[in-house]
Amino acid sequence: MYIKSFCFVILLFIFFGAIAQTDSLFTTDTFSIAIPAEKVVNGKYKSFDFLDNRKEGIEDLGYIAKDEGLTTDDKLYFIKTPNPLSIQFKELFDSLNASPIDSGKLLLQLSRFKFTSLNMENFNRSFLFRANLYSVTEKGYCRIDHIDTIVKLKEIELFGGNVYKRLERAYKRANKAIVDFISRNLTNSGNSNGQYFSRSEVINIDSIEKKDIALYSYDTLVDGVYTSFLSLKHQFPEYTDFDAKFKKGRLVKVEKKSYSADDNMDYFIPDVYAVVKDEKIYININNTYSLLEKKDNDFFFTGKLNLETDHTARLVMWLFVTQLAAFFPGEKSNIKYDFKLDHVNGACIPIRSSNEKK
Repeated sequence: MYIKSFCFVILLFIFFGAIAQTDSLFTTDTFSIAIPAEKVVNGKYKSFDFLDNRKEGIEDLGYIAKDEGLTTDDKLYFIKTPNPLSIQFKELFDSLNASPIDSGKLLLQLSRFKFTSLNMENFNRSFLFRANLYSVTEKGYCRIDHIDTIVKLKEIELFGGNVYKRLERAYKRANKAIVDFISRNLTNSGNSNGQYFSRSEVINIDSIEKKDIALYSYDTLVDGVYTSFLSLKHQFPEYTDFDAKFKKGRLVKVEKKSYSADDNMDYFIPDVYAVVKDEKIYININNTYSLLEKKDNDFFFTGKLNLETDHTARLVMWLFVTQLAAFFPGEKSNIKYDFKLDHVNGACIPIRSSNEKK
């Protein structure tokens, strides 16, 4: 009885001690679109509309970590926005659009707007910005431009000085991408012979785009080894003469069936992005192959986030790993996560812990 009570008190002490540390670990900062002094003359648009197609939270703009470590001396900065982005983009449009000569209407469709320090793919310390611009006419919505960019926040990696000054410089890099995208299209009326969409089609533009992508539209996939998302997307494998090695039903290795003198007598296949074998797709993440499963015209897989490098995993497991690890045996360095394959650039987007499904 006394032992159980003692253990309970110790656990309570640890728990409240962990809560007390959160102020030194996490903090919140705000980002707003900065209105530039520049103006655009002879614009084609007089009015502006906004469509938010983001899958993430409306006010949650992600987070930034100063460096790879998460210690009591290094905070994670959660980024919030004080005003809805719909209002901020409208204010940006009004400010830039000094003297329009036409009465057109411009629609901005926002699909991604997020800061991240996730150490996967090319996302480490980045601002992710994806959007479409449409000219709204009597015929429908004509897409005049598209942006899908990863803005590297290099200043975050600098040490010393005031961290808020570094964040401010990082925000300026993100802001420049936003302003440039809007300003360069205010005089762009689009192609009168271009494709027009209904409002419903615009809302579901991902489904429209996937119809033109072989990976999503083909009934039969091409067996082979693919070294990039682009080749997988278009179903053009770089290697079709290959051996796939399985262990306990899991793909563990791929290599050439034969080699030539140009290959330096080597069976090794470098830079494997994905493998298609018997109508099944295996994606290579950190030299581990995971099976892609298609659901609702999207591809998903279960992989691991490394607690030693991935800030998202650290957020999920921080209290458990730092405060309670001594009480629980087993591997704590990785947690399983469900990912979705981005149909535009092939990025692996974490959507939830695999335990949340159960």
